Amino acid sequence: MSRVCTICSHDEHYSINVALVQRTPYRRIAAQYGVTEQAVRRHTKEHLPELLVQSTRAVEVARADDLIGNIERMIGRLEAF
Repeated sequence: MSRVCTICSHDEHYSINVALVQRTPYRRIAAQYGVTEQAVRRHTKEHLPELLVQSTRAVEVARADDLIGNIERMIGRLEAF
């Protein structure tokens, strides 16, 4: 049975991930959030890439939605002319 990631299950996991993306030193993150440096390293290696891929996909979807909205507004203006 695999171990539960202490960062993923941490109450402030979002803030930890933000700090990691901002390249805050592992030691500082560990001290600030009461976790071990090894847990931060392991989380960065094993879980952060997946989270970044999901985040990138979410941004792409949001941009696509914005583009569709812009196109619909343009069509509405053209129809009004």
